[in-house]
Amino acid sequence: MTLIGGLENIIGKEKTQRLINTKIYKFGVDAFAMNTFSLTYMLNEIFVAGMTFEQSLKTRIAAAVGNTITGRPYGQYRDWLFEKFNLTDKSGMLKKGCVDTLAFVTFQIPCYYAFMYFGGADIESMHKGALSLTVISTFAGRPYGLYMDAIRKQCGIRSADFEENSRSI
Repeated sequence: MTLIGGLENIIGKEKTQRLINTKIYKFGVDAFAMNTFSLTYMLNEIFVAGMTFEQSLKTRIAAAVGNTITGRPYGQYRDWLFEKFNLTDKSGMLKKGCVDTLAFVTFQIPCYYAFMYFGGADIESMHKGALSLTVISTFAGRPYGLYMDAIRKQCGIRSADFEENSRSI
C-alpha cells in the first residue's frame, strides 16, 4: 500500500485528490525527498572534505533549511529539464541519467557551497566538498531522480518522466 492509499482510507479519495493538487503538498513532498536524500552527504563531508562530525551535522542542519526551501524549485527545475529534453516514461535510462545529472549538478552545487558556508566550513573545505560532490553528482543525479520519483509516487504525485509530458506537476 502506498502512503497515498492510506491517506485515502483516512480522509477519503476526494479530499486526498484536493490535497495532492495543492502547491504546499507538492512543496512538502519534494522538500522531504531532498532532505532525506541529502543525509548521505555526511559521508562526503567527513571522509572527503575533512570536516568534523560536528561541522557536518551543522552543515546538515543548515542544509535542512535550504533543502526545505529549494526542494520544490529543484523538483520543478528537473521536471522542466525532462520536458525540454522530451523525456517520457519510455525514454532510455542513459538519457534520463544524463538529464538527472545535469539537473543535479547545475542546481545542487551552488546550494551545497552555501550550506557548507553556513555550516562553518572554511573555504578550502568548501572547495574540496563541492569538487567532490561534482564528481559524486555524476553517480548521484540519477539515483536522486529515482528516489524523488519513488517518494512522489508514494505520495500520489506523478514523476517527471510521465507519458503526456504536461506542465501540471
